[in-house]
Amino acid sequence: MKQWQVIDPHFQCTEPVLCVRLVINGEIRAGHVFRLGGRRDTRFGLVCGGGRLHTWGGSVRALDAGKREPHDMLKLYGFPASNYFNMVKMALMEKGAPYEEVRVYTGQSEDFLAKSAMGKIPCLETPDGFLTETSVILEYIEDAVDGPSFYPADAFARARARELLKYSELYLELPARRCYGEAFFGTGPVSDEVKANVRPILEKGCRAIQRLGRFSPYLAGDDVSYADFVFMHSFPNAAAVAKIVFDWNLSDALPEAAKLLERLNQRPVAIKVAEDAKNGMREFREAYGMKG
Repeated sequence: MKQWQVIDPHFQCTEPVLCVRLVINGEIRAGHVFRLGGRRDTRFGLVCGGGRLHTWGGSVRALDAGKREPHDMLKLYGFPASNYFNMVKMALMEKGAPYEEVRVYTGQSEDFLAKSAMGKIPCLETPDGFLTETSVILEYIEDAVDGPSFYPADAFARARARELLKYSELYLELPARRCYGEAFFGTGPVSDEVKANVRPILEKGCRAIQRLGRFSPYLAGDDVSYADFVFMHSFPNAAAVAKIVFDWNLSDALPEAAKLLERLNQRPVAIKVAEDAKNGMREFREAYGMKG
């Protein structure tokens, strides 16, 4: 059951605002604060914690008093133990976008293939149709969803942020996944051939990100970007694989990672996403009969 509720703000307001939250099956999923009147102004994102909604700053739209209905609902298909799912989830929450999560673990049914042609998650349902592939979905969110921009305004800086995003995916996330069975799922050791292939890719990827990243204080510069959202959900698992499978500290190849992750993990949205991911991993293991 979905319900939008008007609520009292838990912060001081200098002018009239409309505060709403989205509740799905009794769980708070999104919140918004709208100034009443004006074409475009400041909106604050909201995140659930401790039974109430908390604010963090952000540049977003205002609604005219006569247009108080939230825009068309986005639906995010997947599960919160998935790194890729959480990259998109974090982007939606940081944007302050109302959305609904639809739990899907894997999908080769004709019904799901009609939404996601390869049966992959995450899959985003939009008012115009379905989208897959995380980087594509992030581009859609940036272009189509009201809220703060998470790319630099300068064309070259914007391209560099996209480059760093792809480096995290191609040279951290994807190679590390080849060792997930041994590292996380107890399916036995991976072959020496795989190990010989994976470790140099991880090392080269980290050194490349160290060279290209600005870390001032965020990966692509002064402001948090989609490159950070992808990195923070790629590096930790890659580092865990490196430690478990190779007995190797991946941070040796990317010394700036620890400080960046510490900063990113303090964001209210990141705290909420991490909490959901922890619970989601437990549900995922139970669904597939895994131990631990």
